Amino acid sequence: MAPQKESDAGDPPGSSSRGAGCGADIADGLRHLGMRPDTDDSVFHEWSQALPGGMFDAFRSVVPAPDHLFFNGLTVGVLRGCFRALYPSDRALISCSLREALALSGMRRTRPYNVKSGRLNFLCMSEWSAVLSVARQCFRRALSRELVEVRGRETPFQVMLRILDMFTSLVCATYYTPRVYLDGGDACRGAPSAQSLQRDASAFMSFVDVSMRRRDFVPFLSSRDKPNLHRLREMFFFVVPHFLHVRHVRELFFESAHQPLKQAALSGSGHDDARRAMDRMLETECFSRIASAPEKFNVPSHYFDHPGIAKQLKESAGLWTGAGKDWRVAGDALAESLVPASALAVAVHHCPSGYRISWSTGATRGDAEYLRIGDAVSVLCTGAGVGIRMVPVAIPEHATEPGARTRFYRAVAFYGSSGGRVVALVHPFIQDGANAWQIEASRTFSLTLSRTVRRSLALHACEVDCRVVSAASIEHRSGGQWHVLGRASLYPAISG
Repeated sequence: MAPQKESDAGDPPGSSSRGAGCGADIADGLRHLGMRPDTDDSVFHEWSQALPGGMFDAFRSVVPAPDHLFFNGLTVGVLRGCFRALYPSDRALISCSLREALALSGMRRTRPYNVKSGRLNFLCMSEWSAVLSVARQCFRRALSRELVEVRGRETPFQVMLRILDMFTSLVCATYYTPRVYLDGGDACRGAPSAQSLQRDASAFMSFVDVSMRRRDFVPFLSSRDKPNLHRLREMFFFVVPHFLHVRHVRELFFESAHQPLKQAALSGSGHDDARRAMDRMLETECFSRIASAPEKFNVPSHYFDHPGIAKQLKESAGLWTGAGKDWRVAGDALAESLVPASALAVAVHHCPSGYRISWSTGATRGDAEYLRIGDAVSVLCTGAGVGIRMVPVAIPEHATEPGARTRFYRAVAFYGSSGGRVVALVHPFIQDGANAWQIEASRTFSLTLSRTVRRSLALHACEVDCRVVSAASIEHRSGGQWHVLGRASLYPAISG
């Protein structure tokens, strides 16, 4: 169930100054619902009275919608409570931090919170999943330590921030699907079981229950006491044990396919909107089939030259996952004088003598966004790479061996090798604490981009010297600590 819009003053949705006892209003409302004033005299109501009380309220849904539950429901409720527990000036800082992080993630809509109205904006599920991936890092890097660190009794905001931490960790453990050639055998063997997820869910529910009993938590009860919260137990104690993993019942796979249907139903004149949506679905599926295998339908190739058909084919979703495309050099040309001296030395060492290196500012794979200078990547490695100039990428035969784990790097330059492969010059991220990383700029490695390389997100920890430039950008000082998000942190965010 999508969360209803509510005000910070706590007014219930739909409250109005009009009187509710007018019989004409009730009759009009029932008529719009397709009901009659005497509907309660139906035989179905008589049958339902013979069933035990609460039969329909307590009936378990067969497969609850997990993405609606976690993102459109609980994520919105938790973030609403976090914003309400802050002063207006601090809310503006959090909004700026979120907007910058979402822009670095490649999101188009980067404003989940409206500072002027003091309310969360309406986003789709994939956008809320992106917000959840970066939310706890954005709160911590934008606020002072006095507000974040617990000293004595927890403040209401610290309680909400702890709820956000527990909920984010629970969602990451639930949705994370380790793969051998991307995450290593150790990650696959250590994947959380249904029993561990149930323990984490029970601990989260217990902490929420305890926090809601605090007197100073009363102003935030409306953001937490939602039906979606009570469906959380159903997800972990009914769905996960039966389906083994939440990915088998996810809806975000089909979110992009549902958008044209929703637009077709809502943009009609009210006459047979269901038929309009069904026609749109048939058109979409037809183009998806043609785009996946045009030779199977005897479609002449010159038909694709029509601008309208070409646009439909480009926007259509394939019926199955195709083979991934190789990395290629993209972006603007980079002058050799702008390339760091260490990166230039490593590239010259690996290129044959006499080969002229053409430097570039980015690379891409397929139609995805460019991987640019300053972006972070992750790759499965078999060692630390001490004393060598190439990233020790794990080959498939060694991915299952103990010790193979994901490492993070920051790109500083790109070029095309003599063999036609794309090579990135990178600095390694070194872990400095539980959730902090530092860039080791004194070491430069050569990384050949392949299908095992994945995009990651590096967010600056924003210490004292960083300052807000505008409502959506922050000027960071050089150096310092970083928050690095990879596949285990649900980055890139779950999307349809």
